[in-house]
Amino acid sequence: MQKRKILEGIGRVFASRILTDQNSPDRTITVSIGVPRRDGSNWECPFLIEGLGKREVVTAGGVDSLQALVGAIGRARTILDEEGQSIVWFDAWPGIPSILPAGIGKKVEGRIETLIEREFKRRSETKFREYKAEVLKAEAVLKGTVPTTNRARKLKKQKDHLARWEKNLRDWKPGPAQKSNS
Repeated sequence: MQKRKILEGIGRVFASRILTDQNSPDRTITVSIGVPRRDGSNWECPFLIEGLGKREVVTAGGVDSLQALVGAIGRARTILDEEGQSIVWFDAWPGIPSILPAGIGKKVEGRIETLIEREFKRRSETKFREYKAEVLKAEAVLKGTVPTTNRARKLKKQKDHLARWEKNLRDWKPGPAQKSNS
């Protein structure tokens, strides 16, 4: 069982993520979110963003622990966005999700989610094409040499991954969340 990390000012760390600056890949930014805690009759959720300069614990409040947690995630994203830098997770994604404001209505939420999903699918298709080009290049190189078992096995694994990815992209229909039959 992994022991929970404890940070001064936020207590036990509930979740954390390490981000990088696209303009300076050696620079890391760590977002640590503490466990929501009672604050009188309400709740607060502390968080800390390290790597932006001044070390400051920030809290987000709510009427219950979930609202405080969602508020902390949203506020962390806002702080990162306000930095105006290219702070990313896995080279492209902002790393902290945007949270839709409450009370905009299901219809509007559905349209926004569909737009986000379409954009995400478009980006996934681009990444797929880039990866496919790498695999095809590796295959061409392998054909021009005496293939080793390891190289051939690795190429087969990559091609299998490509086939599954392509099928998932083909089956992916962006739109409002679908109800599961299970």
